[in-house]
Amino acid sequence: MPHVLFVGIKYTSFGMQRIYETAMEHWRMGAHLITWGILTKKWRPFIDEHLMGTRKSSVIRMSSICNKIWEVTDVMWRNRNDKEHNIEDSEVNVRRNQSADQDIDRIYDMLPPVRYLPMIDRQFFRNDKQRHKKKKT
Repeated sequence: MPHVLFVGIKYTSFGMQRIYETAMEHWRMGAHLITWGILTKKWRPFIDEHLMGTRKSSVIRMSSICNKIWEVTDVMWRNRNDKEHNIEDSEVNVRRNQSADQDIDRIYDMLPPVRYLPMIDRQFFRNDKQRHKKKKT
């Protein structure tokens, strides 16, 4: 009775040792590469055997596996990015706002009286620094 690998690849003639060796090859290549959809070519014989008797191509099958991995990691990245950057009180935004507030304070402390500034700068700096700190960029 054929066994099924976690990704649905049947292995009948290859055995566990060959699968282990292929997985270790992938690990040596760089386990992080799987998140980029990069697979070792040693997986191809497993897919060839799995698709035997069909008109499907193992190259196309491996490409679709890589594309599915890219889709999953893209969704994960977008979710992480949204949580990290689009929430006002996230750790990243709090640090960024603290740094911006310090820069605003430093700039306002260096300013001469507003009436000595060029007209364009007078218009910009006529608002107090608290208003500039509240302004989102």
